[in-house]
Amino acid sequence: TYNRLVASAAIVARDYMHTQPETILEDQTVWSALAIMRDRNIRHLFVIRDGRFVGVVSNRDFRRILERLRPDGSIQGLRSLTVAEIMTPVDEVITSRPETPLRDIAELLIQRRVGCIPIVEGDNVLGILTPTDVIAALLNFHL
Repeated sequence: TYNRLVASAAIVARDYMHTQPETILEDQTVWSALAIMRDRNIRHLFVIRDGRFVGVVSNRDFRRILERLRPDGSIQGLRSLTVAEIMTPVDEVITSRPETPLRDIAELLIQRRVGCIPIVEGDNVLGILTPTDVIAALLNFHL
C-alpha cells in the first residue's frame, strides 16, 4: 500500500491530460461554439486570440445568454453574439501546469467546483483534464 501511495504522488497532469484540446476564436459566434461542442460531444472549448489562450467557454457559460433576456422574451443581438461575450476570461479560469500532481488536480476540481482544468505553459494551452479523466486515471492506477 505504501508503494502505491508513493507512486501515486508521481502521477502528474501531463500523464493523463488530453492533448490538443478543442479551441475556438473569440470572435466566432456562440452558435459556432455550440455546434462544435455538440458535434464533438464536449463541454469545454478553449478560446484563442492571436494564438494565445484567453478564456474558456463551457456549457455553463451559455446561461449568460439568458441574462440578456428582455421582458418580451427576446434577446437583442442574439444571432451575432460572440464567444468573447459569454466566455470565462483566462484571469478567472483555474489552470494548472503539466507537472502538477494529479492529486492536486483532483482537489482543485472538487474544491473549486469546475468541470475542467486547462493545462498551460504561459499563454499556451497544452491539454485539458476533467473529473472523468482523473477518475479514469485512478481506476487505471488501481488505487
